[in-house]
Amino acid sequence: MLILSVLRKENSIPPPRMAFMMCLAGGTNALILSTINSAAQRAGQDGPDLHLLVMFCLCLAVYIITQRYVMSVAMCEIERIVNDLRIRLIEKVRHTDLARIEQLVPSDVLTTIAKEPVAISNLAPSFVAAGQASLLLLFVTGYVAYLSLTALVLTAMAAFFAISIFLRRSERLRQRLRQTAAQDAEVFEGLDDLLSGFKEVKMSRARGTALAQAIEHLSAEATSLKQETARSSAGEFVFAQSTFYLLLATVVFAVPAFSTVASSDLVKITTAILFLIGPISMIVQAIPALATANSSMERLLALDEQLKGAVPPPAAAIAETRPPAVRPELRLEGATFTYAENAGGEGFTVGPIDFVARPGEIVFITGGNGSGKTTLMKLMAGLYRPDSGRVLLGGTPFLPATEAWIRDQISIIFSDFHLFRRLYGLGEQDPERIAELLRYMQIDQKTAIRGDAFTTINLSTGQRKRLALIVTLLEDKPVVIFDEWAADQDPSFRRKFYEEILPDLKAKGKVVICVTHDDRYFDVADHRFKMEFGHMVV
Repeated sequence: MLILSVLRKENSIPPPRMAFMMCLAGGTNALILSTINSAAQRAGQDGPDLHLLVMFCLCLAVYIITQRYVMSVAMCEIERIVNDLRIRLIEKVRHTDLARIEQLVPSDVLTTIAKEPVAISNLAPSFVAAGQASLLLLFVTGYVAYLSLTALVLTAMAAFFAISIFLRRSERLRQRLRQTAAQDAEVFEGLDDLLSGFKEVKMSRARGTALAQAIEHLSAEATSLKQETARSSAGEFVFAQSTFYLLLATVVFAVPAFSTVASSDLVKITTAILFLIGPISMIVQAIPALATANSSMERLLALDEQLKGAVPPPAAAIAETRPPAVRPELRLEGATFTYAENAGGEGFTVGPIDFVARPGEIVFITGGNGSGKTTLMKLMAGLYRPDSGRVLLGGTPFLPATEAWIRDQISIIFSDFHLFRRLYGLGEQDPERIAELLRYMQIDQKTAIRGDAFTTINLSTGQRKRLALIVTLLEDKPVVIFDEWAADQDPSFRRKFYEEILPDLKAKGKVVICVTHDDRYFDVADHRFKMEFGHMVV
């Protein structure tokens, strides 16, 4: 199965100590069976055999130590491998292009990275136990062969017939598990619609009712699939139990017909098969667990494939291309970007754009919805790679080796910004400086800084934007870009933004770029450009 192949790939050869302990655990388990059989045979002769009792205690002690070691080490290793895969996916998400991320469904990425590793971790004990049970099965089979080759051949034939049927039935079970996972994802998507669009849902009873009915229908379908899966699992379990009886019948009725076997050996063989009921049950119960883990691994690897090629540039390459001194002039030379039609952009193209914003200047960009303003900002910030033309900062072109460094010189607050509660990446900050900024932004009565985090970010959109602006001021980067920042501010603070904050940034020699519709404050800008249908017309 896929899950097993991935685990082997990540740790293809077990350490010699691990392999030895696995064999020792399986071997001592078989010796326990042999010792019990021998002790039972001699029980009526001269009383209990003390040698066999010592042998049993010794084997039991070795089994407990080795089995505990094998189980704990194997599960810890599986946890490590799953965690490595999760961290690798997170790193790929972090280093992938924005254009590629925008093609993915956020809820799918979130559930895949957060949920699937947990599912595999929860199921790990089942298939580790099944693996050890398989090894025990091998040793006990050797014990049966020692007692009677005829019994081994006949029981092997019966087992092969039963396993063939079982595997065909298990494939149908795996298909149901995949369908169940897909249905659960649709239920999650419906819940995401309910929470993300909560305001819209409250504004229309018809919409809310229809959405609730859709979620209820999807949940009912998921429940039905899970019930079918449960019935299939129950059927597999009953089939496996029936297989035990078939094996016992083979020993009791068929073996004496094909060979002369002492009744004492026949009892030992029957005992051995009964002894295998536990291990075989573990293996049977692990089949659904393996199928579920396999489905989870398929989704993890599918996301891994979608993010293929997302790797950070070598640190050495960044250092080599970083200029010793940068004049932070932001320039676009014939830059174009086209959305792929399958990304929902209908092939919309922005550019070619020729643009320059110099230090100590305020540049306004205007334009209607869909004119390409946001795309232009993403090109300026290095979030999109131009299909043609160039983006330069201080003479340094935007290249794979320089893109991370260029982004580090630019602060940008989008209209759909995300506000982090913690001041990630800013290091230790002066509390007095932050308190001063909170007062300046008129939100010192709403939140504060404790350690490296705001005490709360549960504020209005305008107040959250002020917190984002505080983070931008603390970053103190040479280029700052605002996307309709003042749109959610009250009139007095909007005036403060245009007449105090922007001029202050300009006085500090920063490149200041604002996307805005506030024509009342157009006179604040040193230059103003307008976007129409993906082109800069002014």
